[in-house]
Amino acid sequence: MKLRQGALDSILKRIEDDGFTIAMQKEIILSEDQAREFYKMHENEDFFPTLLHEMTSLRAEFAIDTAPINQLHGSSTTNDAEKELEFFFPVEHTLAVIKPSALAEHKDDILNEAKDAGFILSEMQETHISPEMAAQFYKSQEGQPYYQQLVDYMSHGPSMVMILTKENAVEEWRKLMGPTDPEKAKQTAPESLRARFAKDILSNAVHGSSTADHALQSIDFFFGDIDLESLKHKYVYLK
Repeated sequence: MKLRQGALDSILKRIEDDGFTIAMQKEIILSEDQAREFYKMHENEDFFPTLLHEMTSLRAEFAIDTAPINQLHGSSTTNDAEKELEFFFPVEHTLAVIKPSALAEHKDDILNEAKDAGFILSEMQETHISPEMAAQFYKSQEGQPYYQQLVDYMSHGPSMVMILTKENAVEEWRKLMGPTDPEKAKQTAPESLRARFAKDILSNAVHGSSTADHALQSIDFFFGDIDLESLKHKYVYLK
């Protein structure tokens, strides 16, 4: 279901004029399965087939006063709002680290870049990672020729360890970081953090989890038993 652009613009303007801030917005076409799931509470109603049709229609535009159903939706309760926000804006967490040399020289720049990219800094702590912790954290790279250098570098001064929260957080943070090698980053992603703030491939400014599962493991490593669901709600209300 899609409104004419003029009608959509008028609705968005009215929302803002009435004092609301549009924190997150995206245009999507729901699949039938998605529409069935979202409106499951109405599946026994007579209007359910019409609702499904309108919510999954590929028609480009139609007048709002000729539509067979109401074209606006709003959450009924606070609990419904949380569930529906999670449905349309499924957020995730990633583990991010500002490495020692970058923390000393570019801390504020990197934090501001993260905020400007839409991340919520859900948790953050400045910590001096011990050699033992660094060795354990990078254990998957044990045996590589650079492994001991990496452990020594990560434990030679304080780092900033963070839980970043956002829709598609893992991929978005990796995109913001840029390629591991800062020389490659300068060529292929000149606005990335590593292109701008890294010194070399070892002192490459920042770390980020590679997958959602890796993120959960890394968050547990540094933050222990933390309620990640509450951080999702924190994202919803602070974004």
